[in-house]
Amino acid sequence: MVTPFLPTGHSVRLIADMVVREALRESKPANIDLDYVVSTGWGRHSVPFANEGVSEVFCHARGAQFPESSTRTIIDIGGKIAKLLGLMKRQVLSVLK
Repeated sequence: MVTPFLPTGHSVRLIADMVVREALRESKPANIDLDYVVSTGWGRHSVPFANEGVSEVFCHARGAQFPESSTRTIIDIGGKIAKLLGLMKRQVLSVLK
């Protein structure tokens, strides 16, 4: 798995393009095609080549319930805000900030 990290800077579009190019450059095998791209988080609507943009809350819920479907609560402590997510049956029921 390739996970390039670059500072966002002032242009989400530019950094998204750079991250994808770097990930494809480092990937093995090198002939990977991107069939479907999902952008997430604050800049998700600024990624022109994304097929879909979803919120980070949705990603937290799916990611937490993928390995353990009984997960009911997620605490997200971010750099600016903290969120408490209430989950049930792969859906976010509530978000407290």
